[in-house]
Amino acid sequence: MRTTEQIILLAILILPALPFAPLAKFSTYMYKSEGLQAARRNIVVLSHNVSQDVADGFFDVNCLLTGRVDVLTRCINSALWVSNGIRKDTSVFLMLFPHNITIEVRGSEILDLNPDERTTALCLQRALLANMNMNPVTSTSTHADVDIDGRDENGSHDDDDDDDENKNLHRRQVEMGRLQKTNRGRPETVNPHKPGSLSKSEKTKFRITRKAREAMVRRITRSLGSGECARPPKGFLIHREDTLLARLKSLEGIGNGNGPILMLNELGDPLGGVLSDEAYAKSYTQTNENSGKSNETGFDSTTAKTTTTMILGDQIGYAACDEEVLARSNAVRQVSLGPLSLLTSQCITIMHHYLDMEA
Repeated sequence: MRTTEQIILLAILILPALPFAPLAKFSTYMYKSEGLQAARRNIVVLSHNVSQDVADGFFDVNCLLTGRVDVLTRCINSALWVSNGIRKDTSVFLMLFPHNITIEVRGSEILDLNPDERTTALCLQRALLANMNMNPVTSTSTHADVDIDGRDENGSHDDDDDDDENKNLHRRQVEMGRLQKTNRGRPETVNPHKPGSLSKSEKTKFRITRKAREAMVRRITRSLGSGECARPPKGFLIHREDTLLARLKSLEGIGNGNGPILMLNELGDPLGGVLSDEAYAKSYTQTNENSGKSNETGFDSTTAKTTTTMILGDQIGYAACDEEVLARSNAVRQVSLGPLSLLTSQCITIMHHYLDMEA
């Protein structure tokens, strides 16, 4: 009896280690992760109406709803994170409009990132602040409603006093415009003898807002150290003066694998049908001939069969100019995940699932 028990125990210990054991094959199948490295993926998120504070990195990581930084962090987490790991084959491009700033997050280079929104927001903040300190940018906004030069109606300057007065008037108008965005119908001029003046309550509100922002800037500066010593996190890159047209041209380049560019739209073709279309798939099965050479995105081309680029809008959707630029490109194809409008982060997860199944 004792001999029988020993034989059974020995069989239980040895059987899973044998190459023909069903358990070993099942385990290998279940934990197979080759699909994550089967193809290169670029995810482009078009974020509109981004405030200047967010573009400069001055936002509170404890209140990500302000400025909708939470949307950016969720997109990064959905694009890069898998269970106990990061997709090394994926890069995320967060395009901040109207500032034409693109935050590139490379999964192949990223380090010290946790799958929580606050840590991701801190990395975004460090990257933006470090880049702003190294490359200071002057005010070049093309969406200004008021002339910032202090010019008169004829476009000429009078004297220095008029310039200072016009600049102060413009500053007061900007301050008043920010405070009265939610108060529709209120007169812009409180005191007719002092154009651009603010009421007492508005002055108090503006003063409180300004003090809160100054305190936040001091807190950020203390936490990150001096501006000269601050460095962007590993894998985070900032591209300035980056337009959608320029980004499309770079993604269509040969160095990125000649893969499809898919624009997510409720009215597009079903994504599952597009990926399973043999004629469509064959046109993008070319491999990069530059074997052993890394392309400009920092990904080794020898491990990538093809590149798939996904373009999505933010919580606002696509702007009219975005749709016009994308419609003119022959490389862009509109695809859909269904008739319902989903969250951007949800769309990224679902599209990853489809690509993993096709890999």
